[in-house]
Amino acid sequence: MHQGEQTLFNHSEAKISVIIPVYNSGTYLKRTIRCLQGQFFSTIEIIFVDDCSTDNSVNIILQSMKTDQRIKLIKNDRHQGAGICRNCGLKVARGEYAIFLDADDYFYPNMLEVTYRCARQEKADVVVFGREVVDMSKSADEDGILSIKYDLYGNRVINGDDVTVKDYNQAAFIPWNKLVRKQFLTDHNISFQDLPANNDIYYSFSVMISAEKIVYVDNILIRYYRNLPQSLTRGRSHKNYLPEAIANCILYAHNFAGLRKYKTISEYLLKIIKREIATGTNDEITDKVCRLINNQDVTGWIDDCIENKTFNHIDTLFLQALKCNEINDKMSAETWEAIKLSRLIEKVHSSNKKIALWGCGRRGKKWLELMKHNRINIDYVIDEKLSMQGEKIYGFSVQNYETVKDDIDVIFLAIANTTIISEIKQRVKQQIVLEEGEWEVYV
Repeated sequence: MHQGEQTLFNHSEAKISVIIPVYNSGTYLKRTIRCLQGQFFSTIEIIFVDDCSTDNSVNIILQSMKTDQRIKLIKNDRHQGAGICRNCGLKVARGEYAIFLDADDYFYPNMLEVTYRCARQEKADVVVFGREVVDMSKSADEDGILSIKYDLYGNRVINGDDVTVKDYNQAAFIPWNKLVRKQFLTDHNISFQDLPANNDIYYSFSVMISAEKIVYVDNILIRYYRNLPQSLTRGRSHKNYLPEAIANCILYAHNFAGLRKYKTISEYLLKIIKREIATGTNDEITDKVCRLINNQDVTGWIDDCIENKTFNHIDTLFLQALKCNEINDKMSAETWEAIKLSRLIEKVHSSNKKIALWGCGRRGKKWLELMKHNRINIDYVIDEKLSMQGEKIYGFSVQNYETVKDDIDVIFLAIANTTIISEIKQRVKQQIVLEEGEWEVYV
């Protein structure tokens, strides 16, 4: 069915329900409606949920309803946010499958046809498809064309127990790149959180970890516009709602304890939590998330990280943030030393300083091993013993101080003898010298 056609339509016959939250979206709404009316697959219902718009959004929808009976309009009596709007649309949806679209984005004409065919053919709970992202805040090229990022994942059919962390990451925390079986959502009681932002994290997480069969389609089927002036989410502080979003994800994940895929789910959730703690700028939010994790008995999730002694930047921040009795019992002094060392070196490197480690005895070799395990980069290794000159230790070449002194800004002393430490400090006054006792206070 195309724009201008008038055909009787029974919503109970819809195969797909397309649900669109609307709030002051009049600038882009006509384009969105055209993209849905132009779909090759037409047995659909189009459910708009208006969240008390103050522009011409409702009038645009009402005009379209005059010529297209597939369109349905729900009007909220107060402003509630995109998550609640999507839930309202889901409650009245009659389609066998459901998908969500933002009012300022659009589907490619073959999107519903391709995903519906895959879903029915494979009897899948979820179909995930590729997307292109246009960032409106970035400058166009000389021809006036904006940069577009494409995300494709290959054609795959995956059973739920075989989904990897990478598969989960590719699906992302977005509702509009997934066609989902409606009965599946009902059976698992999956909906959006009542949050002003980040409300789609719980929905997307629950969908992906609950699915028994997922199809990935190697087609770009949606264009998503980022940083549009009138976007539903533009300007909101998403960070403020992360603790609540993550809390529900943790609780929902417990439903799968004992199943084979629980380990993968746990790894995925841990990765989410670590990333948000490591990238968060609000200490209060980090404290809330850490407190939540400590209360949820998830300390077993970090066993592999501890045993392997492999800490990237995010691991390090995460483990430091979670330094509590339960985790301390699992962590050796050497492990905490690795964390402390890696954090300190990253701080120094962030200021573009040249770093040297002085001392290749027992302690120095232990630190070098930790650095190698954790991919910590330093510039020089120093030891004054003639027998050590030119020796390779864990890939680092040993030099004497005179060879490299003009290029060093910071020296880490892997030396236990306090007399030798004092002598070195007198000798290298122009450099910052850090010994173990000084690490905690270094800024």
